[in-house]
Amino acid sequence: MIRLQTLGTLDLTNAEGFELRAIVAQPKRLALLTYLAVATPHGFHRRDSLLPLFWPERDTEHARASLSRAIYFLRRELGPGVVVNRGNEEIGLCRDRIWCDAAAFDDLLSENKYHDGLDLYRGELLPGFFVSGASGFEEWLEIQRTRLRDHASAAAWSLSKEHEANGDFAAAARWARRGVDLAPFSEAAFRRFLTLLDRSGDPAAAVHAYTKFADDIARELDMSPSAETRLLIDSITSRASDVRELETTMRVETVTMAEAREVTAVGAADRETNVAPIHETARIASNRPRPRHRLRPRAIYIGGAVAAVLSVAGVVVVSKTARPVDGSRVDVSWWTNRTGDPSLDFIGVNAAEQLVAAIRKTAVVKDAHLAGAPWSRRAATVVTGDFTRVGNTLQFRVSVTDARHPGKPWSLAPITAPVEASEQAIDSARSRVIGALAVLQHPVHATLFPLATPPPTYEAYQEFLEGMTLQSQERIIDALAKYRVAAAIDSSFTWSLVHAAMTSLYWYRADIRTHTDSLLTSLRLVHERLTPLQNHLVSHMQAVRAENWVESYRAMRAASEIAPHQYLYTFAGKANQVNRPREAADALMRLAADSVYQRSIQGYWRMLTSSLHQLGQHNAELANARRARALDRHSVSALVQELKALSALGRLPEVRSGLDTLFSLPRDGWLTPGYAAAWVATDLRAHGHRSDAATAMQRAINWYRSRPAIERAGQEWREWFAEVLYFAEDWAAADTAYRSLMADFRTSVGYPDNATYLGRIGAIAVRRGDLATAKAMSEKLVATDRFQPLPGQESRVFRARIAALIGDRAEAMRLLWAAYGPSGTMELHDDIDFGGMRDYAPFQEFVRPKA
Repeated sequence: MIRLQTLGTLDLTNAEGFELRAIVAQPKRLALLTYLAVATPHGFHRRDSLLPLFWPERDTEHARASLSRAIYFLRRELGPGVVVNRGNEEIGLCRDRIWCDAAAFDDLLSENKYHDGLDLYRGELLPGFFVSGASGFEEWLEIQRTRLRDHASAAAWSLSKEHEANGDFAAAARWARRGVDLAPFSEAAFRRFLTLLDRSGDPAAAVHAYTKFADDIARELDMSPSAETRLLIDSITSRASDVRELETTMRVETVTMAEAREVTAVGAADRETNVAPIHETARIASNRPRPRHRLRPRAIYIGGAVAAVLSVAGVVVVSKTARPVDGSRVDVSWWTNRTGDPSLDFIGVNAAEQLVAAIRKTAVVKDAHLAGAPWSRRAATVVTGDFTRVGNTLQFRVSVTDARHPGKPWSLAPITAPVEASEQAIDSARSRVIGALAVLQHPVHATLFPLATPPPTYEAYQEFLEGMTLQSQERIIDALAKYRVAAAIDSSFTWSLVHAAMTSLYWYRADIRTHTDSLLTSLRLVHERLTPLQNHLVSHMQAVRAENWVESYRAMRAASEIAPHQYLYTFAGKANQVNRPREAADALMRLAADSVYQRSIQGYWRMLTSSLHQLGQHNAELANARRARALDRHSVSALVQELKALSALGRLPEVRSGLDTLFSLPRDGWLTPGYAAAWVATDLRAHGHRSDAATAMQRAINWYRSRPAIERAGQEWREWFAEVLYFAEDWAAADTAYRSLMADFRTSVGYPDNATYLGRIGAIAVRRGDLATAKAMSEKLVATDRFQPLPGQESRVFRARIAALIGDRAEAMRLLWAAYGPSGTMELHDDIDFGGMRDYAPFQEFVRPKA
């Protein structure tokens, strides 16, 4: 794997450990690689968002050409499959092919693995690194340096608090020192550090640290420590003299006790056997640092010995019960002969031996051992088997158990063969066991596959993995072909077809849709071989193809009950789509804190806060929005979630302050500060704060107009700006913007048609009294009516907008039901185009959250 080190040093090496000098020698291209690896949220980035970072002075055409050349260069030097696309407009890195310390640092801290994360943080991001002509990147780099440093400091303080809670004040002080070093001018944190040094029994170190701190802030900030800090150090200093007196007394009494022991040594000889263990325990314990307490010296001696006995006893217990699990080891037990015929014992031994040899040959795990029962508890994975006689045949049953993923053993389907054909049965089992072991090495498949499918053969799984690689490169047709090959190699591996169908279903391309229908037909033909989870997913896909959103939601709910870790998040999305925000919020809250989904601010946290917003639970919405902001203080999306909650609560001064912060943040994926401000403005308007809404909307418009010319020329920027003008109800400017877009582009960004342009122009025409144009646009929208795998089909919704503005409420409702289904949607309740529908009972029911 390629390794990119960016924290405290800069190093880029290939899998063999050799430096990739061609990339390191080109700062801008190295900067691009670093951005793709480090930028949060980790994943794909739109090409247009990269242009102003690295080529701000070039027009769009030349900047895009430079980006294409840089990507080509990186792909050539890094090798295939490292730099990958998602569609034509998004670029990212395959994290299975390249490791970056900063990204790994983020991952570890998100999993609360603070110690491991701090091992990676060896200094600031890209120290001393500079790229000329890339002011946007330099600004981003400074923000990321601050973010990573702050997170490292917070992690150090978390470890400090953990050790303090355990009474280990010396360790707590060491981690506190790390936290202070990373955030050197936080006086409150520094006082906490002084307190820990004092509690650990090292007041001299506290005095030394204070002197250095005072010198540093005088030199760097031209300030003196606060009165609170000075009072604390005075208190520590005054107690230091008491400590010195106590230590002198302890030394005197210790000498006296030693003399007494010498006098009684002869008389105590017959008790030496009983006393020695305690003495030895005390000696062992004396080598460990312990917190000092203001106790009488004799009490310290006795208490220390007793505590040491308990401590060693604890060590003994742990040594007997805590067994480290070796993830690279698999133990294979002899297959148990349950036939009652001892002459067949050799079959079980032979099967285990052959399996161990095959595992070692394929190297799916590093360490394979033959083990009798009970097997070694060190192995992460254990393979067990048995065989019984059924008439004139033997039936083999084999299971794979993984200690890293607790649950039921993953069992192969029973294999039946005549006694003389036992070798063939063992061969069949061997390929599936190796396939299962390969699956269990995969971070995602290890938890999903045992719930979704019987173990596939090793050969079929390798084809499936190749399909996954092609899918990550957006070579979807090639990927689907690989998934079909995997299912052909192993007819029981129907999961490969289910995965292929799900992949094609949610891909916005008409030529791929035929593959979806073909795959669903294939799955119907083998429905008796599908597992319960597969059946639910097939039912979900069939309902989506039929645009039966309620049935698709029900099927996904059933899938989430079988595999909550994998499908609760998807179910929450489906619940929201059928206007059930309460179920969505409940599902999201059921996800474990270590769920990968909780790392996504624009995904998990936005869905959760939006669900709570729809339910009117704005205090809970605000609390969760602030949890999202704690993950990333520079996230535009998280701040918008917070501002929407504050808007609903009427806390306008905080909204105004938050908008100031918003415009200081960099773009967050697709979400720009300008569009985010317009989003907040619409929410302010919906809650009756029209003056603040107008101010926020004007600030959004000003932000868009202030952007560099190269950015303003892009289609995406023009679409966002046109929509902001529409939100601002500047009909003339919005009409001009959308007509210009329709003249220059055949489709809108990310869609196969221009329904957005037609719909907005039609709605504006109604508002300006031009009913002929409005009806013409509505007729053109009919031609763009197409299947999409989510409720809210654009052409139908835009036709409903036009009908609502004209005053044809019945037609508007007919189109909305066709777009969303009978459950309706909450997302239109404050839409300005449906303002005239809010007193209409069918519309009120349509936007009302369902049970």
